[in-house]
Amino acid sequence: MFPYLCNENQINNNSFSHFISLSMDTLGTIITVAAAVVTVLGGVYAMFQFVFKIGQTKEHLENFENNTNKQLEKIDRRFEKIEDASEEHTIALTQVFTFLGQKYPKKGTMFLQKSSPRKLTELGLKIYNDINGDSFLAENKDILYEYIDKEDPKTRLDVESRSYMALMALSSDDSFNSIKDYIYEAPAIETIDGGKYELTLGDVCLILSIPLRDMYIKDRNIQ
Repeated sequence: MFPYLCNENQINNNSFSHFISLSMDTLGTIITVAAAVVTVLGGVYAMFQFVFKIGQTKEHLENFENNTNKQLEKIDRRFEKIEDASEEHTIALTQVFTFLGQKYPKKGTMFLQKSSPRKLTELGLKIYNDINGDSFLAENKDILYEYIDKEDPKTRLDVESRSYMALMALSSDDSFNSIKDYIYEAPAIETIDGGKYELTLGDVCLILSIPLRDMYIKDRNIQ
């Protein structure tokens, strides 16, 4: 009987030890899983924080872009107003020069021959060559043509007047600097009546307008 009881107690002790061992293993597994879950949740939280910060940054960038675009639009509108005003003043000034040239044609006869069509005189041709007129017109052909195109000339006479206007409009550009230097240094021209005449920017534009007229008529095939 005692051996039987001893064996039964031994079995119970072994079962209890096995249960404790299983419980510790299970507890360890649970702790490991819990730690893993916490780690994953921490990563997810960090990811959400990162995404949230990206969202805020994107929103800030979009607001900055919108504000910048609004400011640029305001600047563009201001420049448009300045360009419109500048163009109006240039047109008005050109009309004044055209009127003076028609009312006081004497100076024009020094540089242009009264033929059909008008051509440069010997003096006009000399000044044209002195200022390297061929090179100047070739370098500025596109912008001069663009101006004449906008005026939509219908006849060759229209082209002649628009050529002069185009050159006067361009005269404030840096491309005219060498021509202005030439005018500044040029000596006074002796007139037929023994007087002295100072070369002007309008005179040079008038001289350039004749070759420009011929170029435009040829290239645009205006009859």
